[in-house]
Amino acid sequence: MAYLVEACDDAQGFHRMAQVTFHILTAKQIHSKSDGATFWKSFMRHFPSHTPARMGYGVNLSTPFQQNDLTSVLKKWDRRTLYFEGAPGKSLPSFAGQITRPKRGTDHPFHSEIHLSQFEDDPLSLKNFVYELSDEFDAFYAAAHILTKEQLIWRRVAAPVSKGREAWLASRSPELKQKHEESFQRRLAQWPKPTMLGPELRTVSLRRGFIFDLYWLNVFGPPYVEFFERSRVLSIPAYRIEELPYGGIGVQLTQDIKDTENEGVWDRFLAHRTTAKAHLNPNAFFDPALPLGHTYDGPSLMSQSSLTPE
Repeated sequence: MAYLVEACDDAQGFHRMAQVTFHILTAKQIHSKSDGATFWKSFMRHFPSHTPARMGYGVNLSTPFQQNDLTSVLKKWDRRTLYFEGAPGKSLPSFAGQITRPKRGTDHPFHSEIHLSQFEDDPLSLKNFVYELSDEFDAFYAAAHILTKEQLIWRRVAAPVSKGREAWLASRSPELKQKHEESFQRRLAQWPKPTMLGPELRTVSLRRGFIFDLYWLNVFGPPYVEFFERSRVLSIPAYRIEELPYGGIGVQLTQDIKDTENEGVWDRFLAHRTTAKAHLNPNAFFDPALPLGHTYDGPSLMSQSSLTPE
């Protein structure tokens, strides 16, 4: 799942950072109102300038978010999927979020997922929010990252291409390839127009256990700490590593989330990421150059034993 987020109207504001995305995955069902109160209190404490405007269960969110009436807000919490968004911008909300849980009372080996896309220029708030919720909800993996113009160019020009996409590209006519390139260049020129923001934060494969990539901020929950071994995770070459109370480990790869914001810094970020993956286990991370059926290393996240009861 992914949300498109519109930049704030102030052309000089921190919206030039583009899309900051949080992704928190937990085996807990987090259906209870106590879970809801934990989430909303943490969100509003860490992001006081990003109060939701509306929430609901579908595309058209009709319920106003009443910041001073938590009891009213929690009436919407117990559904399987909850959407919320910030104040309207020119065409899209200022930020958007989604919380997805397994169906209440089921033993299906599913997971709960918190996905937020928003703008915030305070790295400490970003980190504290992700760490706090990871600890409260026993996250098995969490991440926070930023999508920048430089990363889009890298993914277009230098990033490895999967075998399937390579075959698809080879089948396109020169005329169609030219049209795609012209469209991409137009979108770059219009950055950060929201229509060019897309899925960025793929985290883990639940069925196969591998991690898609490392991001600016990563939380390795107990399944990954055990798999990689705690001592190895604690010795990742990264800017800051923190042991969290519930047994997870937070890894801040570089000093600032904006370290990915220009070409020179982005190259250094890539180098940090490559070194960290090599330190942990390269075969635990997705490689698009490998065959689709490649066997990766990773913990089993879909087993019944991986679920934590409410």
